Amino acid sequence: MVVDKTSKYTLYPNSRLQAFPVAIRFVRQIFFLTALAEDSVEVDWESRLDTRIHNDLVVRHSIREYMKSVDPNAVLLILNAALDGLRDHPDIGAEDCIACLGDILSFAPSGIITSSLSSRTHELLSLRGSNNRRVRQLVSKTFGILAPWSDQATLDVSQLRELLSSTNDPPASLSAQYECSLTCLASYLSRATYYDRLPGSEAPDNIRFAVQCSLSGLMGSNVDVQNAAMDSLGQLWTADIGWPSQGGDFNTILDRLTSLAMKGNEKSIHTLGRLAIPRAYDSFSSGETPAGNVLEKLFGLSDIKRTEVHFAVGEAIAAAISRWDSDSVRLSVDIQPAGKGEDAVKSLHKKPGQISSTLDKLVKDCKATKPSLIKASGIWLFCIIQYCSGLPEIQSRLRDCQVAFMRLLTARDELVQETASRGLALVYEKGDESLKGDLVKDLVGSFTGTKTQLKVDEETELFDAGALPTGEGKSVTSYKDIINLANEVGDQSLIYKFMALATNAATWTARSAFGRFGLSTILSDAELDPKIYPKLYRYRFDPNPNVRRSMEDIWKSVVKDQTIAIAVHFDAIMADLLKSILDGREWRVREASCAAIADLIYGQPYPKYEKYYVDIWRVALRVLDDQKSTVRAAALKLCMGLSKTLVSQLQEHNSSSSAQAMITQVLPFLLSDKGIESSVEEVKFLAIGTVLDVVKNGGEALKAFIPTITTHCLGLLSTVEPAQINYYYQRISEEDREGLDKLRSTAVAQSPLFDCIINCLRFIDEDVMAQLAPQLVTTMKSALGMQTKIGCSEVLSTLALRHSTFLAPYSATFVKSLHTQILDRNNEVSKGYAKSAAYLLRSASPETQDHYTARLVDLYFAAEDEPRRQKVADALLAIAKASPDAFSALETRLLPFAYFAKQDTDDYVSEVSGAAWNEHAGGDHTVKRYVEEISGLISKGLDTSKWALQHGAAFTIASMITALSNAAGKGGQFGESTIRQIWPVLDRALALKTFKGKERLVTAYPLFILHSKKFWEGDPAISAQTKKIAIREAKRNNDQYRPHAFEALADYAAAREDLDMYAEAMALVLEHLSPDGEAHKLTDLERKTAEAALKVAMTAYNRPKMQSAPASVLGDVADTVEGAKRSVPIAKDALFAHARDLLDQAASSGVVITTDESLLARRWCNILLQDEAGVVLESQRAARAKALVAFVTAWRQGVFGVADGQRSWEEEMKQKLAQMKTAERSLDVQRLLGQVSQKLRD
Repeated sequence: MVVDKTSKYTLYPNSRLQAFPVAIRFVRQIFFLTALAEDSVEVDWESRLDTRIHNDLVVRHSIREYMKSVDPNAVLLILNAALDGLRDHPDIGAEDCIACLGDILSFAPSGIITSSLSSRTHELLSLRGSNNRRVRQLVSKTFGILAPWSDQATLDVSQLRELLSSTNDPPASLSAQYECSLTCLASYLSRATYYDRLPGSEAPDNIRFAVQCSLSGLMGSNVDVQNAAMDSLGQLWTADIGWPSQGGDFNTILDRLTSLAMKGNEKSIHTLGRLAIPRAYDSFSSGETPAGNVLEKLFGLSDIKRTEVHFAVGEAIAAAISRWDSDSVRLSVDIQPAGKGEDAVKSLHKKPGQISSTLDKLVKDCKATKPSLIKASGIWLFCIIQYCSGLPEIQSRLRDCQVAFMRLLTARDELVQETASRGLALVYEKGDESLKGDLVKDLVGSFTGTKTQLKVDEETELFDAGALPTGEGKSVTSYKDIINLANEVGDQSLIYKFMALATNAATWTARSAFGRFGLSTILSDAELDPKIYPKLYRYRFDPNPNVRRSMEDIWKSVVKDQTIAIAVHFDAIMADLLKSILDGREWRVREASCAAIADLIYGQPYPKYEKYYVDIWRVALRVLDDQKSTVRAAALKLCMGLSKTLVSQLQEHNSSSSAQAMITQVLPFLLSDKGIESSVEEVKFLAIGTVLDVVKNGGEALKAFIPTITTHCLGLLSTVEPAQINYYYQRISEEDREGLDKLRSTAVAQSPLFDCIINCLRFIDEDVMAQLAPQLVTTMKSALGMQTKIGCSEVLSTLALRHSTFLAPYSATFVKSLHTQILDRNNEVSKGYAKSAAYLLRSASPETQDHYTARLVDLYFAAEDEPRRQKVADALLAIAKASPDAFSALETRLLPFAYFAKQDTDDYVSEVSGAAWNEHAGGDHTVKRYVEEISGLISKGLDTSKWALQHGAAFTIASMITALSNAAGKGGQFGESTIRQIWPVLDRALALKTFKGKERLVTAYPLFILHSKKFWEGDPAISAQTKKIAIREAKRNNDQYRPHAFEALADYAAAREDLDMYAEAMALVLEHLSPDGEAHKLTDLERKTAEAALKVAMTAYNRPKMQSAPASVLGDVADTVEGAKRSVPIAKDALFAHARDLLDQAASSGVVITTDESLLARRWCNILLQDEAGVVLESQRAARAKALVAFVTAWRQGVFGVADGQRSWEEEMKQKLAQMKTAERSLDVQRLLGQVSQKLRD
């Protein structure tokens, strides 16, 4: 096309030449849209339009009718423009131009338009060598339409034959032109036949030539030529020309086409279908027919894997059995036959016998067990209905086809399901009202049914590969595998179990196909049983995404207004869902039901589902421990939704009727054994979490449930602790357990459960307390877990501290219940209860306080072991700290008791009781004030048979005497009443056998004697008894006790100025003054005994005698000390200290001895200076120097006679002191020695 200023296409100069084919395409599309009277344009309208033009017979008819009324010149203008574009610029937009020609001409009447344009037919032949396959196909089609009307048709055919005759195996350069020439020739011959314009003289030769060339190409190896040959043969056989004769040619062609078809060649399959069309084969009335052979070959293609190939096979089968009554054949012909051609076409009608037999076979094969055959049969049956549904033979069998498709819905192959779905939709579309009703019933029955029957053989594939692995890379897939596995393990029941699993899978597979490809439309158009709504609603939440998607589509189709549908069927849906959760044997049913309930109640007002509320909670918590994790997740989500709804209602309107109703409904359930007391951990913790949220937001609405919530939460405190802690607790030491118990106790007070209890107690009043008190007491008595007991104690403390107004009437009850609870074997528990009791005493009556404290004292003295006394001590300290006013009010009992317990043999009891004593300013004068009470406790302790209490009583006497001594002062005396209170218990205590610690008592004994002179001085019996006791204790044969008894004897003798016990005392200790063995080999105990014995020897003298005859006393002591030389090296410190006191006492007597006692002086000097080398410690040397000072002082005072007569001894003494001072390294000791020397010089 020359585009210049004189061209009639002035809008498309060279710069815009690319727009020309676009304009041609657009004009073509507008032409067809106008023909179809469509003015709306949708997405992808172009491809949709093309599809309808080529595949919809109704659309094609409408276009043909329109072409009859349109102005031929206008159409010719378009077609000529397209031809101009092909002729002048074939390299620019050739496909659009030839498509415009081919599509419009296929609908054009065979009169003016086609004949007018036929003179330009030869222009098309120049495009035979195009590299575009689509262009070559359209050239063949257009040539076939125009050539029969062309006057130069013979010349054009000769040109085609000339090229085809030149070679049977064209080179690559001529391959495209050769293919197009072959298809152009076949297109011309077939369409000339339809038009009844095939020249009679030339026709046989041309047909024979075309068949010969096509067969040559079919048998050749060039694939492109082979495809062109099959296309050509298909066109010829469709027009009932060029068919092979029965025998060799037919069988050869059939075998060749079959071999290509087995490779998946769709063109060969299409050609096979056309091979059964010619009328010549109708003459075979019996035996094998060519058409029957063709169908047999087509049926043998079921094992091909490619899906699109099976659709080609289905189309070919439809063509073979229905010929021109098949839509697929009519759609493949692009002109309207006329004259004899139309008569010929009408004679190529359906084959009823083959239609019936084919349907029988396909329906039967749909029941097969071979997966490939099922797949192929379903697709082929679908194609036959699609292309031949208008035939009576098909209409009469639609019900059978429907049943077959329903069976295919259970197939595991998604493509088979899709085919079945499309097939059912097609049956519904093509069937009558009765058939539609039956189909709906079948769909609903399959939809709501619970069982699917499977027909299997050994090769039936039941499971996907790898779904049920058996090891070594193998898995159970077929029925044969199931049998082999059952035989291998020797359990035939496995067959039934696996088949049940396969049946279940088939049921859900069928349901997953619902909603696809028109099934939802079928249900939406039908009157449905209301029973379907509960099932359909649940299936929308199926775990399988395919089922879920399908059911959602069906739901949207069936339910026009979801709000109304749910409102109408709410009760039925809810009842079905609640039943499905409990009765559903399949996990997917339970999971779907949970999700469906959550969705159903979302956004609904509470009254709508009030009657189901508890049931919903019940079933949700029941499946919360389902064996399937996804079911548990769905149940958890439902429970969380219920909890969130409840909490939201409480947060926004906690006083509304709905909120009150929700709490009234759900709390009793959550607090039951189905909720927080469930043995299932997941259920328990979810219920606990919900209760915590309800309590946090419930407000005044909770009052009726406070007692129940409190007691249940207290019980739960012991059950929520991780098992690992208890496991660890059982395997650690007692000491470590106490530390862990402290942590556990702290954790209880900080736990969310206890916060829940505290939140509940905020709303307590008189009525609530009246219900709570007895339940709390019962809980305390029945509690087993440590955490629960701690919780109970904390609750009591909270009530006492924050709600004492309402507590007063029940204080006595609570305190009484604590009498035994404070003795709990767990220390933290007993301390907790003790603290609670102390707080309760604040508001308790005096009678209750008195009874409780008296009970503590009784428990203490009745205790069989230390732990019980420890717990009593804890209770005592708790009162002292937590209720100081109550302690003060009862101090007449509690302070003496604290003092007594402070002397307990157990360190913990002693420490804790001492803290209680100190808490209330206990001191020596306090002891003096409560001597009577303390003595009474001592007597009670001595009366028991428990050694610990007896010993504690003894310690209390010793401590009391010491405290009274401190209060009385050095020279003070005890009061008469005090003495008479102390003496009986002191006498009884000292009579006890020796025990660890009795030395405290015997040490205090001389103090009592010292401060009670009036008591024993005026009563000889008492005096004798005291002496007897002192001597008895000194005689005790206990090595540990003996040193203390000796010291006590010495102090007793010193206190009894009315007695001279020196001789008796020395008789007791004499043997211990000379211990066996060397000093460095003696034990510590032997050293102490020797020191105590030396103390007796140097201090047990008679004080009045010392004042009247000091030399005599000094002489007696010197005799004893000199006889105990082995003790001196052991007891140097005691020797020097006691010697100093003794000499000071002698010097203070004031008695001047007139006789010469120089020998006695020398003896004492030697005693002090003996073993000088052994006095190595500075402290000892200092003590010796001080003793020398006392000695010299006594000497100067005349204790040892007149000093003037002892000059020689004096000089010796001075020299000795000088030597000692010179050798001494310590300045302090030198100074002391200097004092001795100075006194000698004075």
